[in-house]
This record gives sequence, structure tokens and C-alpha cells, in this order.
Amino acid sequence: MEIFHDHSYVSQAEREFISRGYACESFYSLRFSFVYTEAQKAENRAYAETVGTESDAWSVHAAASARRRSEHMERIVNLLAQNFKIYQYDKEETVPHNSDWDLFFWCNDFSSTMQGLLSGRDYGYFTLAFNSEHAPEQRRKIYDRAMRILELFSDDENLHIAVQYTAIMDDAKIKRDAALAVPRIAGRNCVYKGMEGRVETNGEALYFRKKRSRKYVYRLTDAAILSLSWQLST
Repeated sequence: MEIFHDHSYVSQAEREFISRGYACESFYSLRFSFVYTEAQKAENRAYAETVGTESDAWSVHAAASARRRSEHMERIVNLLAQNFKIYQYDKEETVPHNSDWDLFFWCNDFSSTMQGLLSGRDYGYFTLAFNSEHAPEQRRKIYDRAMRILELFSDDENLHIAVQYTAIMDDAKIKRDAALAVPRIAGRNCVYKGMEGRVETNGEALYFRKKRSRKYVYRLTDAAILSLSWQLST
């Protein structure tokens, strides 16, 4: 089993909010993949060269291999489903989307991955997303439990797991401090999304007007107001 930590979906702007205490990094999803070892890849290439990739023998081999990959991975999600509330996994049981589920299941279907050679769920690649309604602490508990269970597969040379992260913004804190920042940036020149311009207000909200633009303005969110206040304080 190999585990990768993917922080690439957290933007640079979000990282600034994290560094200033207005957001935190938390878990977004677990991505599970069956990946052949180099030796297995070599075996597949050798068989393909022997029979040809356009042959019936290769089609039979490819379908059988896909089925084995799926069954190999299905036992993993089955075990997790015994320990967590996994939304959309049990096809016979409908769980309301706003209920207190732990993880959200998704996988491909053989109809798309095997071009009609097989049908049904293809578990060779699947994802389990964390509940966006859960606080970072609750996501951490679910992640830690899942990792302890997955240790049972530590010797599985084909199992690759990518842990994807996201930024969770502290909206209440951002809203509060953005209101405090309004007097400091209203009427000032700045750069917003790479554009030079000026912050304007109509007494109720703040807007950004691009330089030399008379017609169009951009309404500023609380996060944008706070970000501009940091820019203009340097």
C-alpha cells in the first residue's frame, strides 16, 4: 500500500488565509486506485505483444483483468462500509444527502471503462469524500479511523491511496474582520485579480472598479475585502 498526500487543490490565496488564522487545511477525499507493479506491467506488455491488442484473446484478457482489479478493490470499500456511514455506496438503501453520513462514495462503471465488455460498478478506482458539513475535528477522527482499518492492507502492493486536502474558511471571523477593514480600503487604489483600479462604496457594499472603466464594477466578498486590506497595509 502506498499513500500520497495531495495538497495541490489548496490555492495560494487560501494558503494566505490559513497562515493568518482565517482558515485551516482539512481532508477533502480519499482516492483509491489499483496500480500494477512494474513486474505486472511487464507481463501485460509481453502478453499484448504475443497475441496483439486487436485480438479476441486480448479482449478476454483485458476484461478478466478489469474484473480482478475491481474485485480486489471491492473488498476494501466493503470493509470500510462496515465501519462508516457511506452515502451512495449501498444501491438498495437511500441515505438523504443532508443526513449525518461520514463519507460519500463514487466509482466508475464498466460501461465507460471497458467499452461494453463488462457492466456494473468498476471498483478499480473509487473515491470517498468527506462530509462538507463536518468540522475539521470530525473529519480528522474519520480519517484516523479509516487509516487504522486500511493498515490491514499495508502489504497490498497494488493499493494506492491519495489523500486530498481542502481549505475550510472561518466565515464568521472573515465577515467580522472584513467589516472592520472597510473604512481602511474604501476609496483607495489597488490591484484586484491582476487588474488595477479603485475600491468604491455605495454605503452598503464595497465594489472594485477597474481603471478607466465607467460601466462595470465587481462586488467584493468579505474574503476579497480582507485580502485587499492585507495588500494595502504592506
